[in-house]
Amino acid sequence: QSDIALQNVELRALELELETKCDFRVIEDIAVNQLGMTKKENINKEYISLGEADEVVVAEQELSADAEGNLLSAIAVRFDKLLEYFK
Repeated sequence: QSDIALQNVELRALELELETKCDFRVIEDIAVNQLGMTKKENINKEYISLGEADEVVVAEQELSADAEGNLLSAIAVRFDKLLEYFK
């Protein structure tokens, strides 16, 4: 009985220690004071301009095996497009 009571006391002590370590205030304190971290709001922000207008590029519709009649002709069409790219 006393062994079970001792184990229960140790369990409760470990649970309290875990709750303390998982407390956000404790975590924030360690991050700020020990690790030197700062909150995101305190960081200087720098915005850049790319100088180019936004654009939309429409991709070509993918060819399916059924659209070309069969798989081999679809492969041939894609191979031809690949060769055109390298010319």
